[in-house]
Amino acid sequence: MNSKKVDRKKRVVLVTQEISLAKILASNERGVRERGVRKLRKWLSARSRAGFPFKEDDMMRVWKGLFYSMWMADKPLVQEQVAENVSQLVHAVDDDVKFVSLFVSCFMRTMSREWHGIDHYRLDKFSMLVRRVVRQSLVFCLRAQWASHVVQQLGDVFSSTVLCGWPARSLSMHFCELFLVELGKVGAGRLPTHTTHAFLQPFVAYLAREKDALLRSHVVEHVFHHLVRQSEFGQDYQARFDAWKSAGFPGTSWEQMELVELSGEEDEEERQDAVCDPRAGSVHVELKPLLFEPAVVADQLLQQRAATFDVHNRKTLKDLADDFTKMSKGKYPLKLTNFGKMNKYIREVRNASRCKRHTLKVTKKLLQFETRLMQQKGGVRKKSKQRKVKNGG
Repeated sequence: MNSKKVDRKKRVVLVTQEISLAKILASNERGVRERGVRKLRKWLSARSRAGFPFKEDDMMRVWKGLFYSMWMADKPLVQEQVAENVSQLVHAVDDDVKFVSLFVSCFMRTMSREWHGIDHYRLDKFSMLVRRVVRQSLVFCLRAQWASHVVQQLGDVFSSTVLCGWPARSLSMHFCELFLVELGKVGAGRLPTHTTHAFLQPFVAYLAREKDALLRSHVVEHVFHHLVRQSEFGQDYQARFDAWKSAGFPGTSWEQMELVELSGEEDEEERQDAVCDPRAGSVHVELKPLLFEPAVVADQLLQQRAATFDVHNRKTLKDLADDFTKMSKGKYPLKLTNFGKMNKYIREVRNASRCKRHTLKVTKKLLQFETRLMQQKGGVRKKSKQRKVKNGG
């Protein structure tokens, strides 16, 4: 009985501390909020060492204060600093997967709950906060050497929060747009292929159960098609197509274009000129492609399709699996195949350029005519004034 009373008293003390920290984090004063974030980091670490396990209600109260700490931050540089400091709280407790999972899960639940109440003036900074927290959660996986259980647990967190169907549509879409980009920043070209496949599994499962066609198409475009485009195969195609387009679509196809390799000295100069972006978290501005096996991704999609009953979801998974199967056979699945439409587009571009030149020519003539007209009008006014002077004399 006495032990229960002691536990209850400790629990009351912890809740009181959480509420006190939340009030400090939501203060009007910038300095008070910054001290509150530093104090919170120490408190999280001390509580973990003391052996008091974190519960979901505790972390939701903490995130309520952190949310308003970001809400009160004004000016871009201050907002970036606050977002970075808050996201660094992922590492407040060293090597604790349960803490990180609970921290990120409660963050996503808080953002899902508050997203509809964020006005358009504050939407950008909260979008940045989502990006920074996702990046630091991936950095935690990197420090754990991409251990399979850590990656699996983080994927489960995303599946149960931002990819579960009930958050705001725009939040889920923003998460889909940023995830592979942030994974490429953290991976820096050294991410194992099996880890890439493991991170794709939540999106595969999301395609199997999501009823909204717009969200499904967004995942297809910004996750799976992005994965194809950022590969060396996709970059080679895009470079040829852009060169063909900039040259005015010569010949009959982009396949006639040849890439010119840079010499060793030029390549070395480009590497030296490459810099990191300090405002984006000191990440390299050039992202190295994520490594993956197209055949394995196709198998993931087909296995999920076999367990899905909805016709539209099955078709989405089947079409994607066909694309990755083509890629595994050495064929680029997203290349332009309907040259009839392409020729029509080329004609429209050329006609538009002719119309633009004609419009500029006609506009120039009109301006010249207006100038002559104003000069003639000015001459008439001078003559009329001279006649009035003569008559008056």
